[in-house]
Amino acid sequence: MHRALRIAGLAVAGAVLIAAGVVAYAAYNLTGLIARHQQRILQRASAALGRPVKVGQIKARVGVGLAIEVDDLEIADNPTFSHDPFLSAARFSLDVEFVPLLHGKVKVHELELTDPVIRILKRADGILNVDSLGGNSAAPAGVGRGRGGAGAMSGVVWAIARQVSIKGLAIDDGTIYFSDAGLKGVPLQITHLGLEMSGFHTGSPFDIELKSAVFSDQPNIAVSGKMGPMLRQGVLDIPGCPLDLKFKLGPLSVDNLRTLMAPGAILPATISMPDVASAEGTVNGTLANFQIAASSDLSGYRIIYHEVSNKSGTSALTLKLAGRGAIIGALRPMAPEGGWDLTATLSQVAAWFEGAQRPAITDLNGRIHLTPTRLEVQPTTFTLGSGHATLQARADSLTPLRAAFSLDADSLQLSQIVPSRSPGEFVSQLAISGRAHGAMAAPAIDARVKSGSGLVEGLAYRNLDLTAAYAGDRVSAQPLSLDAFDGSVVANVNAVVAARPPFDASASLRHINVARLLHWLDVQTSAVSGFLSADARVSGAGTAWKDIQPTLRSSGRMYLSGGELHGVNIVAIALNKIAAAPVVSQLVSVAFRSSHQHLFAESSTDLRQASMTYNLYGQRVTTNDLLIESPDYTITGAGWFDFDKNINMSGDIKLTLGLSAAIPVMVMGKYPALLVIPDIPKVAERTAAGVISAPVNILKGGASAVGSVLGGIRSVLP
Repeated sequence: MHRALRIAGLAVAGAVLIAAGVVAYAAYNLTGLIARHQQRILQRASAALGRPVKVGQIKARVGVGLAIEVDDLEIADNPTFSHDPFLSAARFSLDVEFVPLLHGKVKVHELELTDPVIRILKRADGILNVDSLGGNSAAPAGVGRGRGGAGAMSGVVWAIARQVSIKGLAIDDGTIYFSDAGLKGVPLQITHLGLEMSGFHTGSPFDIELKSAVFSDQPNIAVSGKMGPMLRQGVLDIPGCPLDLKFKLGPLSVDNLRTLMAPGAILPATISMPDVASAEGTVNGTLANFQIAASSDLSGYRIIYHEVSNKSGTSALTLKLAGRGAIIGALRPMAPEGGWDLTATLSQVAAWFEGAQRPAITDLNGRIHLTPTRLEVQPTTFTLGSGHATLQARADSLTPLRAAFSLDADSLQLSQIVPSRSPGEFVSQLAISGRAHGAMAAPAIDARVKSGSGLVEGLAYRNLDLTAAYAGDRVSAQPLSLDAFDGSVVANVNAVVAARPPFDASASLRHINVARLLHWLDVQTSAVSGFLSADARVSGAGTAWKDIQPTLRSSGRMYLSGGELHGVNIVAIALNKIAAAPVVSQLVSVAFRSSHQHLFAESSTDLRQASMTYNLYGQRVTTNDLLIESPDYTITGAGWFDFDKNINMSGDIKLTLGLSAAIPVMVMGKYPALLVIPDIPKVAERTAAGVISAPVNILKGGASAVGSVLGGIRSVLP
């Protein structure tokens, strides 16, 4: 028995040695055969792919099975795209089953690509460099070749599948480089690509596991599950290959992804989303038409707005997010025009600006429906501060953009939304509707804004109605109307978006309470009261009054009703100084004073009705036709006054009763310490000429009396 076992063992050993010798001999012959026919093999491969194929060396290696190794593989690109290889790999190896190979069949246990680099290029006209790949391969009738790269690759795969059986496919540390000239951004690079497909067979499902990295040194994309079969009724159908996959994405950032497109193509350059986000979900269906379901946690995510400003140290405005988002829908990546039908759901989303005590937006729930030709924000409800709001929008085209939107809110406390706003500011009964058009990254917007009442920047208003337009760096309001300061304002405004925006406007003011207007402008004076109406052209730069004031230019006409110049009775001062002047003193007699007591008793100047055309430049208002009317007198004048309350005016005071002609006066100085000087020589001239009739005949000799008056002028000066 022992001898029998020994003989059997020797027989087995001999068989193994014989088999090893056969394998070694076959490998030796195969290596020699490959060496002799390497050029022919490359020519056949080049013909099948429609591209030149180069290798460093092809050789056979004996292990558990037979391995064929190709070093320094290169498949050329379409020369109209690039002179760099379409595919290059440090090593391409096939573990081949030996026995089927003896019968002329290639059964690959595993195909492995080491350090491959694949370059996919797309021209601005939409043509891909893979569209001509496999152009000489002949697929049988019934094989769907399709358009572009999908049809070409289908032919290549079919040509391989007819002659080669592959059980496993692996890619080790690969790189895919994708450049789209139409996007005008940086090329996409998928690195650290690892792929394993076990049990690969065109006629049955197989397992797949993929990992890769995008904008990261570590893998941040993982896909696993099953694919296949690729054969339908004996016909290769790659687009119809079934999918049952799970995936995880992230961490990825929008700021990285947006670099794939031209600057500002997705979002304006002033907005950034630097934080990373993650998502996970499933893919089911086929390569040509699959269903996707994904969800993501938005907690801790930020959207940052960088103000357009040349000022150093300008702080950014940071919006924080919390809540969950989900996407479900269908994708058709192989359709000639592409295609998708996706619905994004936002659940319990909250948003607030950094530094706020509580979220400005809470309980946001809504859906966004997206197709290649339409985007729709279905009615989305949320709490904005302590108010309730609804948003909806639709875009019938994204390129170019054609969209409409509306926002309604019952009441907004602005400090609850933007922490820097003053407490107490509010906007109620807000309704915004409008349209957006042009480029997605820099849209032009037309909107109608209405609000029943509010308090903004210290301005209490009612019945705000604004038709606004924004395009490029220009914004306009044509018209803007509101009720404020006990009156109404209608204006047409044009401005440029900048740190200190320049603007020009035409404005119509009706019955504006001057005291309230001056208080809002933070002008520290109580000099003038009344109700102002005006039609004016205005230009300047800035957002706050202190910035606008030095740049302000204006012209137009003003009307004041029910007004007073407080603290100065110009008429009384002028008459008192006439009464103190030699020669003309009797113009203001005891009888005159008695009949006009109220003129001397009042401490203010009556501006019952006042009007003037004016020009404003350099903080100085100039007029040549000031007209003031009251029951007792009329004042006409010309001159200037400025924002520092300096005055330099000359004019005439004509009393309704008592003196038949105008009394010339000059008003100068800084309010309230104004110097009022009657022009005594002119008074004397007019009296001598009989233009001014006094209560008694007090002057004779006409102009000869003027000389005696000149000597007395000093006595009326303070």
